[in-house]
Formats: sequence, C-alpha cells, structure tokens
Amino acid sequence: MGNTRKLLLIAIGEGLVFAYVIERLFAESRGLSVLEMQSLLTIYAVISAVLEIPCGALADRWKKKYVLAAGLFICYFEFVFSLFAYDFLGFSLAYLAAATGGSLKSGVAESILYMTLKEHGREPEFVKWQGRFQFTGGAVMGVCSLMGGYLASEYGLEITYWLSLAGLPLCAGAALLLEEPSSADSEVEKQLPVWKQVKSGIRSILKAKQLLQIVLISAIVYAVLQNELYEMSMLVYPEIGIPVLYFGVISFGIIGVSAVSNLASDWYAGTGLGLRTAFAAGAVCIFLFGFLQEWYAVFFAAAAIGFLELTSPIMAGLLQEQASDEYRVTAASVESLCANAMSIAIGTGFGAAAGAFGIQTAFQLLAVAAGGLVLARLQTK
Repeated sequence: MGNTRKLLLIAIGEGLVFAYVIERLFAESRGLSVLEMQSLLTIYAVISAVLEIPCGALADRWKKKYVLAAGLFICYFEFVFSLFAYDFLGFSLAYLAAATGGSLKSGVAESILYMTLKEHGREPEFVKWQGRFQFTGGAVMGVCSLMGGYLASEYGLEITYWLSLAGLPLCAGAALLLEEPSSADSEVEKQLPVWKQVKSGIRSILKAKQLLQIVLISAIVYAVLQNELYEMSMLVYPEIGIPVLYFGVISFGIIGVSAVSNLASDWYAGTGLGLRTAFAAGAVCIFLFGFLQEWYAVFFAAAAIGFLELTSPIMAGLLQEQASDEYRVTAASVESLCANAMSIAIGTGFGAAAGAFGIQTAFQLLAVAAGGLVLARLQTK
C-alpha cells in the first residue's frame, strides 16, 4: 500500500516545526499583548468553526488528495506571514492561514487511510496505522521542539520560523502523489452542490446516534487535551516549584508520552479494558495534578495526557467505521467543529475558575468534565 508510506511522510513533514515551542515569545517580541494573543486564538476558533463542515463536504465531493494538498500548502503561509508580522493585523493573517488550511485538511488523511485499508480488506488495522502516524509525527515534533528552543536561544527566535518553512511543501508534494481511494457509494452524491452536501451530511450524522456520540466525546477529549492540558498546564509549574529552565525538558517528555500512547493504542484496543477505563484514569490524574502542591505533580499531568492520547486513534477509528463513504470527511469536520465549540466553552469555564479560585483548582474542576467521559458507552472493537 503506497498510500501508507506517503501518509507517513506527511506525518513527518507536519512534525518538522521548530517554532511552536517559542510561538508565544515570538509574538510578544513583535509587540503583541497577552490580550491580543487570546484574541488571535478566538479568531482561529471562529474561522475554523465556520469553515470546517463546508471544507469537509468539499473533500467528500472532490478528490481528497487535492483538498489535503491545498490545506497543507495554505498552512505554509502561517509561518510566512508570521515572519513578516509586526502587529495584530499581520498575525491575524497568519492565524487566518492556519485556520483555513487546518479546516481544509481536517480529517482528510484519516479518511484516505481508512478507505485505502478498506480497499484491501484491512479496516481493522486502522487504529494501528493511525497510532504509528501520530507516534511518528509526535516524535519528530518533540525533537524539533528541543532543537527549536536551543536554536532560538543561540541564534534568535526568527530562525525557528525560517526552518519551519521546510516541512509543509514536502507534505503538499507527498499529498499530490497519493492514490485516490475509490468510494463504494453512488457518484450521484458527488453532483450535489456543496451546501446540499453539507445539509445532507449533517442530517445523516444527527440520525446516527452512535456516530453523534463519537463526535461529541471526541470533541470533549480534544478540548481537555489541547486547550488545557497541553497549553495551560505550564502555568502550574512555577506554583509547584519547577523553574523555567526545565520547561523545555518537560515539554519534550510530555510529547514523548503522547507519542508512545498513540503507538500503544492498537494494543490497548485489544485488551478489552474499554475507553471508559482510560477516561477514568485520565480524570483521576488531572485531579491529582491540580491537587498536589509538589513538583512531582507534573508526572500526573503527563499521565493524564498519556491516558487520553491512548484513546485518540481508537476514537478516530470508531468515527471512520460509523461514517459512510460519501460523508466520511464531513463527519470528521463536524467533529472538529464540535471540538472548537467545546474548546471555547470549556476554556471559558476554565479561565473563569482560574481567575476566581486559582489555576490548580481550575484543573481539579476540569477533572469533573473529563470524568463525565466515563458515562460513554463505546466499544473499542
């Protein structure tokens, strides 16, 4: 299967980002305030929410590899615009490119992988392959984060953005070389206008209760992981006695835990323990991270990320199994839309709790949201 090698190359290229580790410092050095940075994140979430489903419908009607390549190419301009940005407007263009490109490519690679495996009668291997791709991308990004921190300290922040320009053109080229998988569904659907494809896709998802549950649970997991555990956990480090010097090492370790969890997800799916076990363990670890006042609390943050990342490829596999071919990327786009909406809701509540009670108490309350995932009734096989 040539597509798996090309998708692996895309995962490597997307991980070749040296700038993310100093992204906030770079924006600050160009004159942005914390409030402006928060506004940029809101702009990103709103644009993504608006574009996700139409872009997913476009991928379901058009050739998926072209939509994926277009998304990767547009993401390239996030770094181009950032290099020449010296005010809020300049960085807004960078976030516009990131949101547009991200919406175009959202769920497309997973759809191509699943349909490729389906052509060869190997759908049960999806979780294994998806875990491998996420492991590879995470490992590459972890190494690049370490290198980015060093290069930024030695040669300035800007060098990391120049180096980050290399990966995405490689990804876009690999995407164009993908073999477009055939669809088992009628070509009549391809003739629908995009807005009708969107309407029809949403209607089919709302009717499929199991698929709708998968979409909502994935959105909560995304919001807890990406917006809070990855982004906000570092605010706890100074309160538990961890100096800034070790932030880079901790970040590398957490990325390593995440990558190993993605790789182990296929094994976990076969243990019969179920998703609820991982959700419960993750919720307990989040609570302990917010409760403990010692430096070793950081290990519970890493463990929480590990448990929740363990479920990520499994949830992606469940979504692909439940979605029909003509709405496969549309379903993934609905999931991303819900994830952005959930991120705003949980992030707003988290921020309010942190302001009123402190950041550690906010993480204890976040554990309650994560604990709600235990109510999910989903099977890993």
